[in-house]
Amino acid sequence: MNQFLTQKEAAEFLKISDETLKRYKQKGALVCGVHFFKREGIVRFDSEQLTRWLKGENSINVSSAVDRILASI
Repeated sequence: MNQFLTQKEAAEFLKISDETLKRYKQKGALVCGVHFFKREGIVRFDSEQLTRWLKGENSINVSSAVDRILASI
């Protein structure tokens, strides 16, 4: 089961600094709605999608990612 992580937790999960995680978001390496989502100023990262991203898996099923996020709200 995937978890939704804070920015600090996601950086620790990826073993990178918080600043590097911010750069990945800004440059589009991590995609809003797939790897993370924002709602009412809160940002959460999908641990399952981060794991796929780490493995270099490019086949992201956006629909299922959105469904998982909506189900957790």
